[in-house]
Amino acid sequence: MNKFRYDINGLRAYAVLFVVLFHFGVFGFTGGFIGVDVFFVISGFLMTKIIMDGLKQNSFSILQFYTNRAIRIIPALAILCIFLLVLGWFELIPTDYRSLSKHVIASLLFISNIIYWKESGYFDVDSHDKILLHTWSLSVEWQFYLFLPIYLILAYKILKNKTIYSLIFLFICSLLFAHILSTYRPSASFFLLPTRAWEMVLGGFLYFLPKPNLKKVTSYSLEILGFGLIISSLYIFNPKTPWSSLFTLLPTIGTALILYIQNQESIFTNNKIAQFLGTSSYSIYLWHWPIVFWLSHKNQQDNITFIIAGIVISIMLGYLSAKYIEKNIGNKLKGKSLLKPNLIISSFSILIIGVSFLIFKTNGGNLSFRAVANTPKALVIEKYNNEHKSLENAYWLQCDAYSNLTKNGFNGIDKSCTNQPISKNSILLWGDSHSQALSLGLRTSFKDYSFYQIGSSGCKASLEPSTTLSGEFKQACDKVNKTALNEIKRIKPTFVIIAQENNHDLSDWKSITSRLESLGVKNIIIIGAVPQWRPSLPRVTVKDEHFSSKESKINDVGLDLNIIEHDAKAKQIIFNLNDRRVKYISLIDQMCDLRSSKYYCETKVGDDLLQVDYGHLSKKGSIYVVNNYIKPYIN
Repeated sequence: MNKFRYDINGLRAYAVLFVVLFHFGVFGFTGGFIGVDVFFVISGFLMTKIIMDGLKQNSFSILQFYTNRAIRIIPALAILCIFLLVLGWFELIPTDYRSLSKHVIASLLFISNIIYWKESGYFDVDSHDKILLHTWSLSVEWQFYLFLPIYLILAYKILKNKTIYSLIFLFICSLLFAHILSTYRPSASFFLLPTRAWEMVLGGFLYFLPKPNLKKVTSYSLEILGFGLIISSLYIFNPKTPWSSLFTLLPTIGTALILYIQNQESIFTNNKIAQFLGTSSYSIYLWHWPIVFWLSHKNQQDNITFIIAGIVISIMLGYLSAKYIEKNIGNKLKGKSLLKPNLIISSFSILIIGVSFLIFKTNGGNLSFRAVANTPKALVIEKYNNEHKSLENAYWLQCDAYSNLTKNGFNGIDKSCTNQPISKNSILLWGDSHSQALSLGLRTSFKDYSFYQIGSSGCKASLEPSTTLSGEFKQACDKVNKTALNEIKRIKPTFVIIAQENNHDLSDWKSITSRLESLGVKNIIIIGAVPQWRPSLPRVTVKDEHFSSKESKINDVGLDLNIIEHDAKAKQIIFNLNDRRVKYISLIDQMCDLRSSKYYCETKVGDDLLQVDYGHLSKKGSIYVVNNYIKPYIN
């Protein structure tokens, strides 16, 4: 009979706590995503043990294995999905509700990791707009559960007592693939099973190691070392670290070390708090992210009171789910014939998937009798969500290297972006997606000019390879900045216009402008950041205090004051260049007023908003900003 492993249950507590505090933005947990990796190692060990024990006793049933995993995972997940669909009916606008229905289907089919990987692109919504984003890890685990027993059955038949060699082979292949892919395709490395499998296989190694017989001092020393590796990972790594990769060895080896020690009397894992959280860890994980989503949508993600309340509610809901769904329903399903639990679970899942499919096909329940779908506020947000998805021609995305790389596998820009006839008057636009947001306005206002556009999402103009980007972003950025310099040398445009999202004060404008002048450019215009709003301008303007107002300039807690601070510094830096050929246009100065120590910034042109999201200009916004604030400098 298997003894309860207090160390495993306690480790689960740390894992879920790291993830929850990371997602709620608690200081000191910027690397809290490693909690998922801790879960993976634990899962790999337990699954390998179940399978190998069964194989050695000649009692392993692959169907029973799959059934047990379904009983463990699906009921709590299904209840969460039902709750969100019901709540979404009353709360979510059609675009958000349609997205939820799609992700419910993906989650219950355990392919959400693939869906989220596919969705990571140029105009992808913020992660806080995906209410089931956290289910990607459940999909990875489920896919591993499907694969592992088949792999071990074959390996055991062929290798018998040397089955561990097959896991070593799998571990090496998966880890190397993960590290290589994390450099070139970081989204794929993060979300997909082939690059995550090694973490679970690492846990599987522990099954084959002899049980340790250690002195108490040695046991605690090794356990402290394991926790040291895990805790240090919280501070060494951050969301920009390539993951999964060789870096991921640090927290996963720490986890494996603690599991290997098997210290059942540890004060770190065998205490009331750790055991309580560990018992409810799966359900806490399930419920915490929708609460983070809600805080973001209510613009309370920085409110310390709401954050504390959100963490407490996550734990409470997790406890209730673990007690009444995981344990209660799980116990009722166990011990029955395989047919009955599989029939119940599959029927329940199919029903939820069917309802979600209907929601998806009705464009997110965009029906006359669903009140939230037709409120004036919902229609505003819906309008700009839809425009956000249809900016390809306005932004000239064929000139965005990142978009081309991720969609078509082509690292570069389309020839049409630079093959305009060279003329007396010409403009070359260079920069990131915020520079591309000016494209429509420039092309509309300067129809007599030859227009060229070179850029890449997230990529600031630079003479050197990027040190802040990684993966596809870095590949595209480095390529496009080289292309820009070559094309500027060839074209010698009348005006080079450079724009970027933020942090203008951190760019080396002296070197950039000197290089451009050496290439024959006589007029350089650097466009400062537009006012930016969190979570987005549409969601800010539908607040009660703004929605009925006719004022174009508003003040709101959602206004990003860091943007304004960096703009002031950049303005001074470029002024100090003392170069008459270089002009800095502060859109903050043009679009914002300082009244009684508060900034009031423009949001509208007529009845239309200037931006479709937190900062990217709408079509009318692009034309308005260029005509009013940029055109005078060119004329």
